[in-house]
Amino acid sequence: MRFRSALIRLAVMLTLCTALVVRIAPSQVQQHRNGVRGVVLDAESRTPLVNVNVFLSNTKIGTGTDAQGAYTLTGIPPGRYDLVFSRVGYERVIRPVLLNADKTIMVNAHLKPRVIAIAGVDVVGEGSANAWERRRNIRIFLEEFLGKTSNARGCKVLNQDKIRLWIDSSEKLNASTDSAIVVENRALGYRLSVELIYFTYDINLKGVKLFYYPRFEDLAPADSDEARRWEANRAKSYLGSRRHFFRSLFNRSLSNDNYLVTSGRGVDLANRPGYPITDSLHIAFSPDSTTCVLTMDAAFANAESYRVDFRAGFARSRLQDFSSSIFEARQSRINIAYGELDDPRSIAVYGRWANERVADELPLEYVARER
Repeated sequence: MRFRSALIRLAVMLTLCTALVVRIAPSQVQQHRNGVRGVVLDAESRTPLVNVNVFLSNTKIGTGTDAQGAYTLTGIPPGRYDLVFSRVGYERVIRPVLLNADKTIMVNAHLKPRVIAIAGVDVVGEGSANAWERRRNIRIFLEEFLGKTSNARGCKVLNQDKIRLWIDSSEKLNASTDSAIVVENRALGYRLSVELIYFTYDINLKGVKLFYYPRFEDLAPADSDEARRWEANRAKSYLGSRRHFFRSLFNRSLSNDNYLVTSGRGVDLANRPGYPITDSLHIAFSPDSTTCVLTMDAAFANAESYRVDFRAGFARSRLQDFSSSIFEARQSRINIAYGELDDPRSIAVYGRWANERVADELPLEYVARER
């Protein structure tokens, strides 16, 4: 229990905003006729807003508004998404949308002007104490925002001078921006524009609360070797990830995808007491089979946590490809829509999943190639 308590205190409580979409290869996306269009206006003057960024979170689908404030998104796979409207100087607007009928829906938005915050600005002259504090804070922010995996070493934040950082009275490091954080990920081959909702890092407990909406763009590989490296890194990041697990659960293929789920009080990353329940986990589907609720057998309904072990490949003895995660329910129901968590905040995660950060993000269009 002492180890368990320490684990909980030190575990990173990571919350990601994740849009929802079925598993579908990128080459298939344009076969769909789902679309979204609308007009974006200034909420006070009711005049059209040009150059508003409009995108479906966690995808490569996005555009900007024209001179009339109009936008159109097409070729969208069925799914439940977060539609993001963002422009410097205005409050961000998020609209959930459900697309499943091969039709275009109208979604208009009114953006309220925002007063640009000046609290927390800490850009000062080189050599001063505040400059040293800025460098320390940006280092902490980048480690927690990008992560500490090998992918993070291939990432560069292109506009980190736009990030405001400050430490509040409760010894928490906070971050905010007025525009998207732009990340070039040369490990996975993507350029991300990340709308940061909140970032709070507890300096004493070493835990972070992080929430954001990313948009992806493909980078062009320098050569065929880099393209192959990106594909290998993407597969390594995806297999065994939280997204892979819940898609596998949704598709009822946990055993075939080399997952072992253990449940019982006292389950942690050091030990695996309790009972293997990989094939006892079951889900209740909606009539149209697009959403479901994760349920457990009555014998395990009161378990504290669920350990998820994953081995890549077909040889289960390959310990070098082994990873473990823990998830605990934070809500009475864990809803899954189109193979994705309906609300990422419905669970708390530890182990590998807690280490997943911006550097390990993949667009929802990504599907690992069969090997």
